[in-house]
Amino acid sequence: MTAPRPLPNLDQLAAEPQRAAELPAEAVAALLCRLAAVQTALAGRLALASSKAEVDEKILPFPSSSGVQPNREEEKLERLTVEEASALSKLPPRWFYRHKELSFVERISRKCLRIHKARFLRWLETKRA
Repeated sequence: MTAPRPLPNLDQLAAEPQRAAELPAEAVAALLCRLAAVQTALAGRLALASSKAEVDEKILPFPSSSGVQPNREEEKLERLTVEEASALSKLPPRWFYRHKELSFVERISRKCLRIHKARFLRWLETKRA
């Protein structure tokens, strides 16, 4: 009689997902609990990123269509109010509140947003091109 194959860990399952079919239900439940703990820890780290710019630059790069990289110090300084961004783009102010998940929108509070000017202008370039 051969020894049963040891249960794979999360790393092994990520490398060989087909091995999940071999797992008993109890092992699946235990692995899902561990996976949820890891996912929660990673989501917390992402939420505590030093700034939204850290996430945008390292995970979601948004290069200018011209290929010229903006001066990051200058980009950090220039923020627009919703009204200023609205006047610049001809988008209604409400649009910014409905799309606050976009990388150029910074949420200050529930009713206060600031728009990263350089990022917003790059985004406008891509939409109008």
